[in-house]
Amino acid sequence: MKTTKIFTITALTLMLSACSSNEFEQIELQPNNKTEGIPFTATISIGESATTRALSESGSTLVPSWKEGDKVALIHNGVNDEMTVESVNNGLATITGTITGDPANGDAVTIIYPSSAVDETTMDIKDNLLAEQEGTLAAIAEKYDVRKGTGTFNVGATATLYGNVSLANQFAIVKFTLTDGTNAINAKEFFIMDGSGNNVNSVAPASPTNTLYVAMTPATSSTFMFRVFTENGKAYDYTKTSVTLTAGKYYQSQMQMEWDEGYVG
Repeated sequence: MKTTKIFTITALTLMLSACSSNEFEQIELQPNNKTEGIPFTATISIGESATTRALSESGSTLVPSWKEGDKVALIHNGVNDEMTVESVNNGLATITGTITGDPANGDAVTIIYPSSAVDETTMDIKDNLLAEQEGTLAAIAEKYDVRKGTGTFNVGATATLYGNVSLANQFAIVKFTLTDGTNAINAKEFFIMDGSGNNVNSVAPASPTNTLYVAMTPATSSTFMFRVFTENGKAYDYTKTSVTLTAGKYYQSQMQMEWDEGYVG
């Protein structure tokens, strides 16, 4: 019995000795920031142009007013880290959060506001973001007043951005007022097409109205065709040539449309 026990212990010892030390050398310890993230704070310029998150109309301008709690996308190294607006003061917004994805000092950063505008596949603004809209100023402020900027990480125990980073508007905002020359045309549906008849934007208000706010992609000397369908089954058309729309600008269009007598709704 005693000999057997010695043999068993010796065999076990040999088995442990047979494990190569190289197997243990392949294990790498990862820095904590890869799993826990790095605290981030930066102050960015939200710009001086007409459109912004909370919008109120004052004559021919839209008055800007970001708000605390809004979400901002911080895109870097194939990662989209969502930041929160902590404070807003004199055209500057302080954003805070945690950055992940093994960030390094000097890495390029893209900032998009609001974060809901980001396509998680392309890590850029959604291609179809403006396709279907509600036509209200509140919806513009919530979803379509998109700003974008770029910067560079300054990473240490905590992280921020180098230099001054400013976000620029990506779209123009247009207020359409629809009439037939005498009376208001209350749109149930409103379609905007390019010069070839391809649909660019569609607007479906909660209830028929002759005043619609629409975010549009910038354009230079372009032709647009507009079509309205009313609740009583009528259709109205309008075509405008040589249209230029600049990102960050607010336009007001008094649109006198023509009744399409051949349309039967």
